[in-house]
Amino acid sequence: MAGMNRLALCCTIVAPLAIACTEAAPSTPPVPSSPLARCADPAAAVTTRWQVDNQHAPITAITRTGRTIVVTSGDGAVKLWNLSPAGSTLVEPGYGEPLRTSGTMTRALTANDRGAVAVVDATGVAAGWQATGAPLFVERPLVTGAAVTVALDDDAGRLATASDAFAGELTVADLGAGTHAGPLPTDLWNIAATVFAPGGDLVTVGHWYSCPAIELRDHADPTVVTGYWHTCQPGGDMAQGWFRSAAIDAAGTTALAGGDQLLAAFDLSAIDDGPTATAITELVIDRVIRLDGDGLAITLGHRGDASELTWWSTTDLTVRRTIAIPSAVALAVEPTTGVAVVASADGTLRGMSCGE
Repeated sequence: MAGMNRLALCCTIVAPLAIACTEAAPSTPPVPSSPLARCADPAAAVTTRWQVDNQHAPITAITRTGRTIVVTSGDGAVKLWNLSPAGSTLVEPGYGEPLRTSGTMTRALTANDRGAVAVVDATGVAAGWQATGAPLFVERPLVTGAAVTVALDDDAGRLATASDAFAGELTVADLGAGTHAGPLPTDLWNIAATVFAPGGDLVTVGHWYSCPAIELRDHADPTVVTGYWHTCQPGGDMAQGWFRSAAIDAAGTTALAGGDQLLAAFDLSAIDDGPTATAITELVIDRVIRLDGDGLAITLGHRGDASELTWWSTTDLTVRRTIAIPSAVALAVEPTTGVAVVASADGTLRGMSCGE
């Protein structure tokens, strides 16, 4: 499929659950309403605005809350990097303001838009803070395996996590009550990502028999699965691999799931019906971030050791632009400052933009 990373295929589900793909005609780009949307124009130069070093350990994950980038690293530290309105980095006390200076290594990191941050480490222990540094909840074990994903809902009232164990040990904690439910029964063989929709429904993605799969759980009772689909449905495409990331729109009605050479859009009210659009790519998509006001999504993907950022239309999953970047392990986007922050395993954070 040479060159297909720059050319999306629009696919529809036809009876009996087969995926029919045709080359999508170029659509008219939306009028940009955020600085990062300008970067979807191939004529716009994307530059590294700043570069800083985490100094002490490789970065394992990053996320964002407001204008603050949250970083966790191999030494278990969790730090805040504050972005000014101009997009520069204010570094205090020289390498990030720590919420935790050390601990067990973690790759599972999350934050919500209200300044709540949580991690679950390689031993399954969860910890959380407000961006002010105040504890969000009492540290406690939630899973027995190494956590691979964690999510907070909008109110920081619930936390969902899963491990690298078979079926993922999916666990949902009620942070106010100090209780948790799990491992929850699931048809997923492994879970790669979890995300709460506005309103509290929980989306998990991973695979079933090495077929990319997505699952939706009820906001009132996360033990109840309300939607499920995988690419190996009877008569389906039999695409192999995993979904490895997911993003939900602000209205809580649609989801994008990305993974092994595949990006798919879903209507959350009809997940069982399969994707509403699908794009095939040569990349493994590690992270999906939506810019819903611009009708765009940005993904971090890799092929071998090479990393790429790609801008996609969310309406038909056509590619707007792809650029090569230094090898990266994580991506966070701050729309108001127009900065895409990429993290390298060597501990380097780079702020990239196409603004002045």
